[in-house]
Amino acid sequence: MKSLVLGFSLILLLTVHAKEITILDVRNNSVDEKYDYKMVLDVDKNNKITKLYVDSYLKGNHQAGLQSRDTKPISNIKTGIVLVKRQGYNLAILKSPNFIYDVGGEMELFYLYRGSLSGSGGTYRKKDMSLLSHGDNWQVYDSVNNDIEKASLVVNKLFGIEVGIKEIYFK
Repeated sequence: MKSLVLGFSLILLLTVHAKEITILDVRNNSVDEKYDYKMVLDVDKNNKITKLYVDSYLKGNHQAGLQSRDTKPISNIKTGIVLVKRQGYNLAILKSPNFIYDVGGEMELFYLYRGSLSGSGGTYRKKDMSLLSHGDNWQVYDSVNNDIEKASLVVNKLFGIEVGIKEIYFK
């Protein structure tokens, strides 16, 4: 009984110190995509990032609640984390060679501008941004240091077929 109480206390202690922070609300104008996304950090009691999640919500109906959660390997941030994969393509990749888990750093968001209709090859574009710790919170900034809370993705079409992301607008 004593070990059960001790185990429960330890779990409660660890839960109390962990915190989730939504850093970006991502929406898109795709007619084929049925989800909107949120990027969420899990931080420990020292505000050090321990996990990165990509949460999926029904497009236009976030009240329906979380549909799925995809845990991304934050340890891969220096070489690149694939945030979204579609039809064999890495649609969005987040990379930060100088990232420090309790401070943050400059980041590059690579996104598929145009995938090949044949399924091989593709053209990528890049957005520069940063993720920085401020006290017990985290904030995303664009390339000119404006706060970012939302990203709107505009679909790139070729002959009426969605082939990538034409542009990403930050707000």
